[in-house]
Amino acid sequence: MKRLKDAEELHLEAIRIKSCILGDDDPEVAVSLGHLASLYNYDIKDYLKAEDLYHRGIKICLKHHGDLYSGLEYDYTGKQQLTSFLNVSKA
Repeated sequence: MKRLKDAEELHLEAIRIKSCILGDDDPEVAVSLGHLASLYNYDIKDYLKAEDLYHRGIKICLKHHGDLYSGLEYDYTGKQQLTSFLNVSKA
């Protein structure tokens, strides 16, 4: 669990640094948001945090690249996986 906490802290730091230098809605921030979302989704199993981060990253990418941007594939796949899990959990 310590390694997951360390990974989370590093991702948060990357987001903070990129946001300070590039702005909150820069595509590079979106990449880091997606990485942290995947950590929450697949490893830490904090699906609500993951969902929020996926939404934020997708919104940034759509704004800058449009809906055909291939980099969205990873965020959409992760979001689909967690949405499936959340729907099963509610049943």
